[in-house]
Amino acid sequence: MKKILYLFCALTLVLSSCSSDDASSSSVLIKKIIEKDIDGDDYTVNYTYDQGNKISEETVQDGASTYKIMYSYDGNLINSITQVSGEHVDVLTTLTYNATNLLAVLVDEMDGKNHYLTKTYYKDNFDGSISFRKVHIDEVTRAETGLSTGKLSYTDGNLVKEETTNTSETSTIVYEYDTKNNPFKNVLGVEFLLDNAELGYSKHNKTKETTTSSSGSSLIYSSAFTYDGNDFPTEAKHFDKDGKTEGTTQYFY
Repeated sequence: MKKILYLFCALTLVLSSCSSDDASSSSVLIKKIIEKDIDGDDYTVNYTYDQGNKISEETVQDGASTYKIMYSYDGNLINSITQVSGEHVDVLTTLTYNATNLLAVLVDEMDGKNHYLTKTYYKDNFDGSISFRKVHIDEVTRAETGLSTGKLSYTDGNLVKEETTNTSETSTIVYEYDTKNNPFKNVLGVEFLLDNAELGYSKHNKTKETTTSSSGSSLIYSSAFTYDGNDFPTEAKHFDKDGKTEGTTQYFY
């Protein structure tokens, strides 16, 4: 349940109109998130930072299991994300960029001595959309086998449509948003992260998600947010298509 465009006041007469609220909101960093489902199970994440607004680590408590997710940067760009349980590396994600965009994400899932490798390639279409191609990489031969292809469509910094085609079906997810601040707004480098598992980022908060597939299935989820004085969410309630509560999320800064 977890996916920026920085807005600067112009260095002209407009500078004098930048409010103190803008200044205070620019330093807000998410410190903790608690998710609870309808059964009362908790998923808690604590965030720590380095050098101001560079995310360095997430400590995750998921039921009885605990693990960490560690981030590293190359300059201002997140270039690796490592999930660790105890002393064991479970998942290593490596990100590569060109001068302006994310080019590829390599995910190495480790189970003992075995590695399951996938890589997603991204291509900017320069029309507000980004095409992607996901492949499986053979651990020994490094040969690539196609898994899925698709397109991500953005409006005003928000992922509004995700289209994916794999060997069995095509699915489309349409997202709707509010106009308030995403909790990760001020975390350095997240504006470059595209929709890829838990990496995806959008400028605002997702209020509705509608999924349809070529097999005829459909899913609808929605969320209602409560905000603080700087327009950052403090709580979200999540609902299924019939309006039944699915769970809640609390945000701490």
